[in-house]
Parts: sequence; C-alpha cells; structure tokens
Amino acid sequence: MRTLLILLWCLCGMLAARSQTDYRQRTPQLLKRIDFLVEHKEETHDRVGKQIGQLKKQALQATGQHKGNLLREIIALYMHFKTDSAAVYIRELSQLADTLHDERLMLHAVVAQAGVLTITGEYGTCHALLDSAARHTLTYADRDLHLSYLYTRRTLYGWMLPYSSMPKRREKLTQLVQEMRDSLLALQGLHGDNNVILADQELARGNPQKAINLLLPQAKKLGEDAPDAYICYPLASAYKALGQDDAACYYLALTAISDLQRGITEYVALQDLAYMLHQKGDVTRAYKYLLCAMEDATICKSSLRSGEVQNIFPIIDRAYKAYQAQRDRTEAWILYGAIALLLFVSAFAFTLWKQMRKLSALRHNQAVTNAQLKQANKDLQQANSALQRANAELQATYASLRLTDKMKEEYLARYLDRCRDYIDKLNDYRRNCLKLLKEHQTDALLKELKRDNIVKQEQESFYHDFDAAFLTLFPDFIEKFNALLVPEARIHPRAEQQLNTELRIFALIRLGVNETPRIAHFLNFSLATVYNYRSRLRGRTLNPDLNLEEVVSTL
Repeated sequence: MRTLLILLWCLCGMLAARSQTDYRQRTPQLLKRIDFLVEHKEETHDRVGKQIGQLKKQALQATGQHKGNLLREIIALYMHFKTDSAAVYIRELSQLADTLHDERLMLHAVVAQAGVLTITGEYGTCHALLDSAARHTLTYADRDLHLSYLYTRRTLYGWMLPYSSMPKRREKLTQLVQEMRDSLLALQGLHGDNNVILADQELARGNPQKAINLLLPQAKKLGEDAPDAYICYPLASAYKALGQDDAACYYLALTAISDLQRGITEYVALQDLAYMLHQKGDVTRAYKYLLCAMEDATICKSSLRSGEVQNIFPIIDRAYKAYQAQRDRTEAWILYGAIALLLFVSAFAFTLWKQMRKLSALRHNQAVTNAQLKQANKDLQQANSALQRANAELQATYASLRLTDKMKEEYLARYLDRCRDYIDKLNDYRRNCLKLLKEHQTDALLKELKRDNIVKQEQESFYHDFDAAFLTLFPDFIEKFNALLVPEARIHPRAEQQLNTELRIFALIRLGVNETPRIAHFLNFSLATVYNYRSRLRGRTLNPDLNLEEVVSTL
C-alpha cells in the first residue's frame, strides 16, 4: 500500500511538471497578443466609444422604460471604462426614474452609483447608499436588481478587506463577504453557473485545488481565443496559492487579454502579470504593462487600481532604470568596440587596397592568358567537332560499304548457284530434246518446245530466291516500309520470307535500282505497270510531301 501511494505521488508530480512545462511554452504567444493589444488599446477604446455612441443616439430618441434600459446599458459599459461618464448617465437615469415615478428603476440607479463609488474608492458613501437601498431592493421580484446589489456588496467588502488593519474589523468583513457569497448562491440556484462563486469560496477557505477543479473545465472549454476574466483570474490566484507560477502567469495573461479586448480600463490582472514578469526577469515588458495599467486607471478614475499600481511601480521602475543603465553601459561598450573595429577595418582595408592593386595587374595578365587559352580551346573544340563529323561520316561510309559488300557476297553466291542450276537444267533439257529427236518423236519434241511452264517455274524460283536474299539482308524492311504508309495502304505478304510485286519494286529501289525500265526488265513487267505501282504508293504515304523513293533507299 505504501509503495502504491509513493507511485501515485510520483505520477502526480510528473503530471504537474508536464502541465507547468505546457503553460511555460504557451505563455509567450499570449504575451505577444497582450503586446499588440497594449499597443493598439486606443483603437479598442474607440470601438467601445462608438458602441456607447450608438446607444446614446438610441437613448435620445427613446422614452419610458425602453430609455431606462438603454441608459442602464450605457452605464454598464462606462462602469469599468470611465466612471465619471458613468456617473453622468446614472444621474440621468435617476431623473428618468423620478419622472416615471419608478422606484425599481431608481434602485437600479442607486446600485449603479454604489458600484461607481466602489471603483473610485469612496467606500463609506457606497456603504451608506447600499444600506439605504437594502430594505427596498428585496421587495421587488427583480432578479437582476438583486444580483447587482449582492455583487456590489461582495465587491465592496472584498476590496475593503485588504485595507483593514484591525483584526476584528477584518473578521467582520470576511464574514460579510461569506454572507454575500451565500446569498448569491441562494439567489442564483439553478438559474446560473455557480462555479465562479464556489471557487471564490474555496479560495477563501484555503482550498485552491478545489477551486481549480471547479473552474479548469470551463476555462479549457472556452480556450485561448475567447477567455473569460471571471474564470481565468480566480484560476491564476489558485495556481499562485499552490506555488505554480507558470500556470498562474498563463491565466493572468488570459485574464489581461480578456480585459484589454473588452476595452475596460479598470482591471487588476495586467499589473499582477507585470509584477510576475518582473520577478521572472522580463523587466521591459513589465514596465510597459504597468504604464498601461497606470494610464487606464487614470482614465477610469479608479483610486483602488491607481493605488495598486503605485505600490508596485517603484519596484519595477527601479528595476527598469537599472536595466536601462546596464543596457546603456552595454551600448556604450558596443559603440567603443564598433569604433575600434572600424579603425581596424579601415587599416585592414587600406592594406587590402594596396594588395588589390598588385593583384589587379596579375589578374590582367592572367585575363590575357585566359583569353588566349580560351581561343585555343575554342579552336581545339572546333577541330574536335570537325574530327567527330568526319569520323561519323567515315563510320556511315564504312557501314554502307559493309552493307554493299554483304549484298555483293549474298547476291554473288546466289548468282553463281543460280547460274550452275541454269546450266544443269539447260543440259538436261538439251539431252531430253536430243533423245526425242533421235527416236524420231517429232510430235513429242514439238510439244516439249511449246511448253511454257518451265519459264514460269523458273520465274517463281527466281522471285523466291530474290525475296529470301533481300529479307536476309534487310529483315525489318517490310515493317519500316509499312510505317511510311497510311494504315489502309500497308502491305502484308501472304507468306514469310516472301515479297509481293509492290514490295519487290521498292526492294530493288533499296538495292539502288531506281530506273523504271531496269525494274520492269528485272521483274518482267511492262513500264506502265511499274510506273502505276510507284505512283499509287507515293500518294498513300503518311506525309504527302515525303520523297518515298529517297527514304526507301535509306531503310
């Protein structure tokens, strides 16, 4: 059991340390947002002023209860912005209540006046006003009026408490604050979220962790984009009570963002944040925030906030002046160092200039040499290019010669074989004819001499031999030749290693036989037949401008 408790304690410590690290990493971005809001706070004040101005225009034209509601809205906006302006419209609200004989509206004006007096530090007058309104406030079923009354009482007693030095007086004020909390909780009941009041109560009782448990879910739900000062400030106080300064600083920053975004000038979070930043060493930012808080307290006429700022200001002012003095000394040393460095650089530059003049002459000579080398290199490249072209031409000529030699060898061998076959066949034919003549078979001899199938057979044998020899030399001729024609004109022979008439004509052209009479004689065709075949295929190429015979001669 003891081991389990130790493990749980270590786990809680690890989680708390991780949470502190998260807060420490997220706070700088919030401080940048505050810097922007402080720098542009006049724009925010102008926005609030325009909003109030629109309500004023509506109030001038309104009458009766509607005008009273508009005046109450104006007072609520001025309450924590400019208390003197709020007092003006409180008087106007009181005059309207007198005119309408509306006691409840008058009580709203009295409670609002008490709120202004609380901010300006006139606690005695405020207490008397609230006492005078106490017996009338509860007689009306006006929940807003009653809540305003209780909140004002709670604020009055809470602000009086730190300035009470007598123990009995402090005890009495503490009791009154608790009574106001109880009354607020009883009045709100199920009609509102009591976590803020409950958290305030737990803080007063010395239970900061319970206060955090009540408020943290709401703060996380709202996120950093829309923080609520009434939730974030108690969280900051609770974390500060636990000694978790990073979390306290984070929620103070969120509270300050909420205050500055709403354009109010009566707040406490920014000066508290300034003091924490001073303790962390960020003196410049703390000084800037404190000046902003002092200016806004003066605008609001809040004596309490002015007093709080004045209590902190000397501490931060001394630290800021010490920081400024240290920075001035550092800048002076930097200036002296810069001057010394400038002198050193000047001397170095002069020496370098002298060396550069020497180098310039060397570079000029080098440039001339480089130009000569560049020209020589260019000439060499041109000679190399000419040599490469000559080599390419020689290789092409060599390839052509090799092909010509191969063609000669192939056709010479087949020519010799064909001649030998023809000699043998002529000898056999002579012997057969001589035999028939000796045997006096003149009819059979005449029939043999009239028979022409021998010529046809020899013609077919010649074509077959020519086709085989050509396709041996140019195996992809048919595929390349068809690639020059439109799809519907492409030629596909009936059998492998065999050409048709059209292919034989262009095969002869590939072998260098371009003349139509020679082609006609070689293939035993008429000139017109050969001419028609050539003309028809010329008109069926993919490119009409293509010289078909010239391209075929290179396939």
